[in-house]
Formats: sequence, C-alpha cells, structure tokens
Amino acid sequence: MKNTFLVLVSLLGLVCCGCGGEKKSVIVPVLTGKELSSIIDNSGDTLIAFDNYADWCVPCHVLEPTLEEVARENQKRVDFYKVNVDQVTEAVQTFGIPAVPFVAFVKNKKVVASLTGVQPRESYEKIIKDNSKK
Repeated sequence: MKNTFLVLVSLLGLVCCGCGGEKKSVIVPVLTGKELSSIIDNSGDTLIAFDNYADWCVPCHVLEPTLEEVARENQKRVDFYKVNVDQVTEAVQTFGIPAVPFVAFVKNKKVVASLTGVQPRESYEKIIKDNSKK
C-alpha cells in the first residue's frame, strides 16, 4: 500500500510540474513575414516544410498531431515550421495559399510540393522522401 501511494504521488508530481510525457514540438513557429523570407532565403538545398494554418481552422487542428509525428520522425531530412496565416499574411502570397491547412515544401527557394487540406500521413512522407537529400 505504501509503495502504491509513493508511485501515485510521483506520477502526480510529474503531471503537475509538466515534465512527464509532454514532448516539446519540433515544429518551429514563424512569427513575421521577415522571418519567413529569411528562413527561405537561408535554407539552401535543405528541404523545409511550412504548415500554414489558422487558429479558427478545425482541419488545421486535426492535421497538427500528424505533422508533429512526421516532423519528429524526419528531423534529419526536413525542417518544419508553422505559420499562422492570419498573423503572417505574407505567407498567402509567398506560397499562393488557396485554403488552409496548406503545407508547402520548399527547397532551393522554390516550392517543390504542396498539399491542401488534411491528407494521409503517407502523402507528407512521400514528399519528404522524394525531395530530401538525406
């Protein structure tokens, strides 16, 4: 009984302090148009992906965990960023965004692939496989 209590207290402490099981996102937020331009301009031949979303967009929230998993599993092949199109309005013109969610894959300053809406995980993985150098 005493051991069970100690285990429960330990688990409660991990949950309360926020250090138990919570994974830090590998998708980096882009906060300004200038930052967006800088990332693209300095990416070279590295594949980068931009998750263009809006806070009010339900499909964007549905897609988020899938992209997080894809980004985490492909960290050596692609750099992932997220762009709130309501805050970084330059993204709409930069990528020609017809609707959100819109994931743009960029290499050598050019969009090499894009996906609109919620697509199967395999669609994102195929683009990464076909366009990454690693």
